[in-house]
Amino acid sequence: EDQAEMVRKVKNHKAGFVYSDSNLRPDQTLADVIELKERLGHPTIAVTENGKPARDSKENVYNQIVADLLQAESIMADDYVRAGVTDKAATPTKPAIQALLSRVYLYMNKWQEAADYATKVINNKKYELAPADAYAAMFSAATAPEGGEIIFEVYGSDKNEYWDNSGWAHLPYITTTDDQGSHGDVCATKDLYDLYSEGDIRKSMYKQHGNDYFPTKYSGKPKDSDPKYTNVPILRLSEMYLNRAEAIINGASIQGVTAESDLRKIATVRGASQTAAATKQGVFDERRRELAFEGHIAADYARCNKSMTRKDFDDSKNKDVAF
Repeated sequence: EDQAEMVRKVKNHKAGFVYSDSNLRPDQTLADVIELKERLGHPTIAVTENGKPARDSKENVYNQIVADLLQAESIMADDYVRAGVTDKAATPTKPAIQALLSRVYLYMNKWQEAADYATKVINNKKYELAPADAYAAMFSAATAPEGGEIIFEVYGSDKNEYWDNSGWAHLPYITTTDDQGSHGDVCATKDLYDLYSEGDIRKSMYKQHGNDYFPTKYSGKPKDSDPKYTNVPILRLSEMYLNRAEAIINGASIQGVTAESDLRKIATVRGASQTAAATKQGVFDERRRELAFEGHIAADYARCNKSMTRKDFDDSKNKDVAF
C-alpha cells in the first residue's frame, strides 16, 4: 500500500510538472494526428500556431511554480536529508523548498507569504548567518558548512568543465582575473564597491586588478589554489532576512520583527559600520551588497521598477537599461 501511494504521488507530481510535447499546427492533417498519437501515445493534442507549446502567461507560470513547491513541501519530511551524497546542501530539503517559496512570493509581490516563508527558514535552528571570520570560507568550502547559512547550492567539481578542456567551470572562468588563465569577463563597478562601509567583510571579497574589482565568491575549493571549480550557493539565510525586510516594508507583518531589526542583523554579522535604511531603496542597496554576483540583480531591478544607471560606464550603447 505504501508503494502504491508513492507511485500515485509521483504520477500526480509529473502530471503537474511535465508539459505536453504533443502539438500540431492548424494546417496539419488527420494523418498527422494519428501518427503523433501512435508515436507518443498521447490522447490529447494541442493545436498551436507554430506546432510548439504555447507560451503561458507570467501569472500562470508563477501559480504553477507555487503549486509544485507547495506540493513538494507537503510531501517532504521535515528532517529529510538525502543519504550517500558528498554535499548535503546540494540536494532538496524542506527548508530549501520553503526558502524558494519565499523568493517566488517576493517576486509575485505577495508580501505576507514571502515574509511567512522567510520566517520559517530563519526560525529553523539548522541555519545561522556566517560570522565575519567565516564569511569568505563559506564560499570556498569543499561542501556547505554544517550549521551555516547555505540552504541550497550547486555542487562543483572538475567534471563541470566549461571551456575547451581547460578544466574551468563557468562562474570561476568569467569572474577570475585573466592573469590566472581565465577570461575575466565579469567584475564589479566602483559604484558597487563603494556601497560597502569600512570594516564590512564583504568589501574584502573583491580583488582589485587595475581599475577593476573582481569578486572572489567563486575563487575555488581549498584543497589547492586552483580556482577552476567551486560550489555555487543558490539559497542563503541572509536572503531570507532581506526578503522579510522588503516584505515588511511593503505591508507584511511578523510579530516581534521589524525591517530595521532584519537589516541590522545582517550589518552586524558582516561587520559593517552602517545599517541600511529601512526603506525600499535601503533594502535594494543591501541586496546589492549581500547578494552581489549571485544572480539576483536583474530580478531586483525589474521587481522594484528601477532603471539601471551605469555610473562607471561611458559607452553610448547599453549605458542605461530601462526595466
